[in-house]
Amino acid sequence: MDKDTRNLTKELMGEAKAKGFDMAQVDSIMTSPEGQALMAQLGAPGGEAMKAAAAKAAAGDTAAISSLLGSLMATPEGRSLASQVMQMKKNG
Repeated sequence: MDKDTRNLTKELMGEAKAKGFDMAQVDSIMTSPEGQALMAQLGAPGGEAMKAAAAKAAAGDTAAISSLLGSLMATPEGRSLASQVMQMKKNG
């Protein structure tokens, strides 16, 4: 995992903790095969666009949120991650 991806992971985990998410569940999702595949995509060529969209989405840019979700849902790993997050929200 490259430095930028590690920083993004750290930032995402910090945001999740600040928002009161169950960190054991968040860690489970991030370390799942799907989570690892997504993090590898972020570190791969072309991942910069996804990182930029994630940063804009975190700042409240609704167009960026739609773009990021579209990119995420275009992969089997992304769909599985989304399902895991939705399940986490239902249980929390």
